[in-house]
Formats: sequence, structure tokens, C-alpha cells
Amino acid sequence: MGGGIHSPWLNFKPGTIWNADNLDVMRGMNSETIDLIYLDPPFNSDAEYSASNSFNDIWTKENLTKWSMLNGIEASVEILQENPWWEFLDVLKDKHSERLYYYLSFMGIRIVQMYDILKPTGSLYLHCDDTTNSYLRMVLDFVFGYKNGPGKNRSGAQITWKRAQAKNTAKRIYSRDTDNIYLYHKTKHYTHNPQYIPLDKEYIEKTYVFDDGDGRGKYLSQSLVAPSRNSNKFYFKGFPPPEKGWRHTPETMRRLDNDNKLIYPSKPHGRIRKKLYLSESKGKLVSNIWTDIGKMEGQDRKSKNWETQKPPKLLERVIETSSNPGDLVFDPFAGCGSTLVAAIKTGRRFVGCDIDETLVCDTMKKWFTDTKDNYLDDLLRETEYIVSTSPPSATRKQLKFDFSGSNIKLIRDRNLRRKYGPDLYMKAHGRCQGKSCSKKDQNFMPFDMLEIDHKQPLSCGGSNDLRNLQLLCRNCNAKKSDRCE
Repeated sequence: MGGGIHSPWLNFKPGTIWNADNLDVMRGMNSETIDLIYLDPPFNSDAEYSASNSFNDIWTKENLTKWSMLNGIEASVEILQENPWWEFLDVLKDKHSERLYYYLSFMGIRIVQMYDILKPTGSLYLHCDDTTNSYLRMVLDFVFGYKNGPGKNRSGAQITWKRAQAKNTAKRIYSRDTDNIYLYHKTKHYTHNPQYIPLDKEYIEKTYVFDDGDGRGKYLSQSLVAPSRNSNKFYFKGFPPPEKGWRHTPETMRRLDNDNKLIYPSKPHGRIRKKLYLSESKGKLVSNIWTDIGKMEGQDRKSKNWETQKPPKLLERVIETSSNPGDLVFDPFAGCGSTLVAAIKTGRRFVGCDIDETLVCDTMKKWFTDTKDNYLDDLLRETEYIVSTSPPSATRKQLKFDFSGSNIKLIRDRNLRRKYGPDLYMKAHGRCQGKSCSKKDQNFMPFDMLEIDHKQPLSCGGSNDLRNLQLLCRNCNAKKSDRCE
């Protein structure tokens, strides 16, 4: 299953688990190759989950430099800085929280890449708590478009997962017992398979109260009025259509009548209704509030080093709702591999990545060799998977954003030149600001011969603030390079 059919548009083998930064992995994937993405990223919660983890949740410049992620974050801000959202990030950094700035920049650049690798029919589920959920939703709205996210008359959803019971110790604040899961679609042509949960006993006793005594059991009486206006406005056996139209077509109405599943009114102006038998019910349609799936219990954890492991049933519901058997599921923060195992159990192919070598190698090995679950054990033993440290190499044209170092500088300078160039040129009186410039005594230099330079380079903690910018001629700028003063 994991080895599966290697589709011609894929430039990697399904079943691959990368021990690498997910940005490098996603940049190497071909566009529009993934059917479903589920991500459970760090929550920006100050947590340090385990001494064995190479990644924690402390968002400082020092940590990001240690993880070799700072360049990607700076790229996200520089390339998208003209959008109001990224200007807001600068405000956060200066006035509110530098940690939030780095966290949202880290997430933003990755969400852009996820949008690129999703198929037009694909969906993304982002799992988060209430620490930064409102900010993450703004990033998702910007990348995917707000119409493809949660809200009335929109295609996405905000799912509330009740992961725990209220704590008796939380007496001066409301107990935090839920997580948020944001669902976004790439286009309006997305995959969606409705899911059902069993009806509770009290509901059955209250609603399934009719019985014709014909052996088909109890049923409830259901309205045949369409939920929204449609064209099914026809007379049926002399009864006029509802104002919104019938719920069903003429062919379906005749079939229901032949099966004795219609309830005819005793009064001429009454409404025809439908019999919905308990024996034919699929159950209760799952809404956007999930209270039937609890958190992972300690004894059920596959990895003691991963404190935020999610229950398999949660991931199986996500996968079964927004993908079909054989589809490709990707988890860019794979952690201990629960999403990948849920994909196998539901008949999907999988890929994933995580920068923690212990989780990728040791924990995945436990999943695939010692499950203590006969059914899952058989599935895993038949599944091909490989662990790789080398990200894939794209064979198709990727996202228009080029995150190579030279291109980042080119786009950054172009944006700064347009924004601050005239003010800097007037302030410098048209001269190079280099201290030992051989052309400094010239009356003026053409604007296109001067380049914008950061007095204190970004790599040394400098900013794009006007006070940190100056104009240098090409020779002086090349000599100065990115040395810290």
C-alpha cells in the first residue's frame, strides 16, 4: 500500500518518511501531487516536550538559527512584505511579541508551500489550540482565500475537538479542554465524504416513535421540503409543491410511494412526509463539534517522548472525510507517525516528515515492527516504507516564489527600493554613503547606479527600518557584503 503505484507526476515514492525540515521537503515536491494534508504543528506554547526532541516550542531567533530555519522565515516576510498581513507581522515584532512574529513567519512560508503541492481537489486540516489560532486563521485566509475556509456560505470548517474533561483545579479560569482544527479547500471541487456516528439511546426513544406493524420496525416522520430553493416544483398525486420545492425528484418520489415510505396528510392542505426507518439510518451526521473522540491515554501512547500524540480515531475521521481510498496523505509534522498509520488503516497512501531523528527512526520502527494489534500488525508488515534524509527534487515548475538566497535578496531590494528609494536618494544628495568610496566627491550619481544596503545586516539582527538603510554604489556594496559591524 505504501509502496503502491508510483504515479507519473510524483517525483518521490509513496511511503517515504523524511528526516528533514518540511520546508526543504515541500519545496522539492511537484506541484499538485497531494490529496490531503493534515498538520499538527507546534502551538507556540513555551513547551519543551522532551530532552530527546531536537525541536521544541520556544520561538527565538537563536533557536531558529540553531535549527537552520531563519533564512526561510526571513524569505517569507521579504517576499510577501507588501501584503497587509506581513506588515502586521512587523507590528507584532516591534510592539507585541517577537516570538509570535517568528512563529507566524515560520508557519506562513510553509502554508504557502502546502497550497502549492495540494491537488485542486485537495484539502488541508490545520490542528491548533487557542494560543495563536486566530493568527493562523488569518494566514490560511490569505493563502487559500477566505471563501475556502470556515464560515457561513463558505466551503471550509472550524472543528472544535473536545480532547479532555474539565479540570477541578481550574477554579480561577475556564478549563482549556478543546483544540481547534481548521479545514480549508484549495478549490470548490473538493473531496468530501459525510461521516456518521451512532445515534444515542435517548434520541432514538424520543424521535423514532411510529411503527406500522409491517415488520420494518420504528420510524420517524421527516419533512419533504427542500432545505433550499430548487426546481422540484411539481404536483404529486394532487398535492402542490412546497414554496422551496420538494426535497426529491419526481422519480424518487414515485419510488418512495411504491415502497410505502410516504405519509399522506388527512387534510387537503397538509404536507406529504417521509418515513425514515431506524434500521436504514446511517446514524447522526458528524458536525463541526467532535465530543466522541477523547485524547490519547498514557498507556496507549506509541512514544513516551511525544506528549501531544493524537488519537488514531481523530485522524481516521479526517482522512475518511476528505480523501478516497488510494489517495495520498501528507503530514509535514509527522511526529510519532500516527497520521501515517491512520492512512494505512483507511486504505490511503502516505508520506511524511519530521526533523526529530528519534521520532522518525525509532518510533516509526516501533509502529512497523511491534504494534501488538493483529489487524494493524498485518497491514503494517505488508506496507513498504523508507526513511530518507534527502528531500525530493521537483521535476515540474514550482510555485512562482523562488526561495534561493540570491533571489530573496533581489526581491527584497526591489521592494525596499520602491518603498524607500526616493527618500534615501534625497537624504544622500545623490551620493554613495560608503565611508571610503572613490566616487564620494562626485556631485551626484544616477539612482540606478546606487543600491540599498542594510547598515546592520538582517543576519546580524538588523531590520528593514528606514534608519537602518543607506545607498551604496555597487563597488562599496560588494566590499561591505553581509559583515556585521
